[in-house]
Amino acid sequence: MKIEFRKIPPKNAPFAISYEGISFEGNFKRDSKLVDVIGAIAGEMTLPCDRCGADVLVSFDEEVKIKVSDGYYEGDDLDIIENHESHVDFDQIAQS
Repeated sequence: MKIEFRKIPPKNAPFAISYEGISFEGNFKRDSKLVDVIGAIAGEMTLPCDRCGADVLVSFDEEVKIKVSDGYYEGDDLDIIENHESHVDFDQIAQS
């Protein structure tokens, strides 16, 4: 799901994405040149064990708070995704 920066409302708007057994749900809103994305990622994934390499089913339910900038961001906040394509791509955020 891609939304252009100029179309993102200044008030909370809901979103929900599902990707390979993982759900990413929450709210987003625009604040000048930044978009606040607050939500949760939950689901199960099969990942290789770091020690033995065997497949292990991992469950998780994590809160996510990130900001997406429209272009370069200069500041101290480390939870920023710089986007140079004038849109927010929620699928890309969920996959990363």
